[in-house]
Amino acid sequence: MISDFSELFDNYTPIFAISECNKESMDIRLDIYGQGSDLKDIRKCIKNQNCPNIRFIGGLQDFTSIYKDYDLFITSSYSFNAQMKTVEALRAGLPILLMDIKENGESEFIRGNGYVMPEDSIMFFRKTLKSFYENKSQLITMGQNSRKLFEEKIREEEQEIE
Repeated sequence: MISDFSELFDNYTPIFAISECNKESMDIRLDIYGQGSDLKDIRKCIKNQNCPNIRFIGGLQDFTSIYKDYDLFITSSYSFNAQMKTVEALRAGLPILLMDIKENGESEFIRGNGYVMPEDSIMFFRKTLKSFYENKSQLITMGQNSRKLFEEKIREEEQEIE
């Protein structure tokens, strides 16, 4: 999985949920990309979870080249930068777990291709990851739906602007 780090994002829920899943021998990997003032705390949290499958990678200007290395994208729901990264994840055909930290409800990015996750809900997040782990075909279907959503909605909107 790939996650977009932001000071505006609940960065701890994915860390704790994945740590719990890996205690159940699920072997889920999370790479966190981004920058912010509380990086020291995030690194400390990752270290305290004693989960080598969770890595903080740091800042990255262009995500498009790395999406192919992942099977799931996690992001927040309300910063413009996060939305652009989400569009690129859709283009790459990745399922989306959208952390709804402003309680915006449904998102234009979720249409059979992922889930809107309530903020601070480690249990919900863990159950969703466990479902994906036990039914990998669900990830494939959601990834196909992401690409389809990109083709139908986002590309259509881009053409209208031109």
